[in-house]
Amino acid sequence: MKKALVWMICIILVISVAFVSLLTVFFKEDVLSNEEVELLRAEYPYYDETLPDVSMTATVNDIRKAVKKNDTFIYCEVMGEPLIEEVYIMSGVPEIDEKLYKDIEQGFLRYQYPVKIISDTEGIFQKGQEISFCYGIIFQEYSPSPKAGDKIIIPISVGLGENEGIFFSDAIGYYSVTEKGYVMSAFKENSTKVYSGKKADNLMKTLVKTDEELSFYKELKKYEFDIYYGEENITDITAFKAKVTNELVPKNRVMIESLKELTVINDNADK
Repeated sequence: MKKALVWMICIILVISVAFVSLLTVFFKEDVLSNEEVELLRAEYPYYDETLPDVSMTATVNDIRKAVKKNDTFIYCEVMGEPLIEEVYIMSGVPEIDEKLYKDIEQGFLRYQYPVKIISDTEGIFQKGQEISFCYGIIFQEYSPSPKAGDKIIIPISVGLGENEGIFFSDAIGYYSVTEKGYVMSAFKENSTKVYSGKKADNLMKTLVKTDEELSFYKELKKYEFDIYYGEENITDITAFKAKVTNELVPKNRVMIESLKELTVINDNADK
């Protein structure tokens, strides 16, 4: 009887170990090795290291800082070539603006990239929505230049006040998605938080704000809401998300369609 019990316990232990081993195999995260990531660097180089002012990236290449300060990260597909927009950044003080643009024949230029949303980390955008994100043209040489059909993961900061309808991004937090679905950063990641080599969907889960990051972000947005809107219409994150969906995305689409028409007019004029 005792022998049978011992044998039964041994069999159960063997089965348990085998079961745990199978679970480890099936549920192990699919991640590229360091060597595989380095081999892909020729195709997906770093961009932030080439910035002329090193101090600009010295304190922000920690991806978690980008998570805290941006509204969301989007996983998206680039839908076409970038449009170039000319903008005038005004201080609101006539005397200053007059001096600022006295000897300037044109405003500042920025690229607008049209993309389609696949997912976003904070539920601000909806799957399938088409928006555009922008870079300042001065940083174009130091930022990735995605092409139509590319899939990327990028931070998005929603423009408020005079910038309503504009969605800003930068190279810090930018990940290219390879054909096999792995991500490669466009910036040199903090050594303690290296996400290059992860699958895109897994990275998106990782980039969701933690409770601590969300608390910091809410305080930041409250401060911004007070500056831009006072008590008029935005009081919390829920109202902010509704404003993005109902007002800012449509504004963004109108702006892009206008830029497309302007591009056609300019192209015809050049012929």
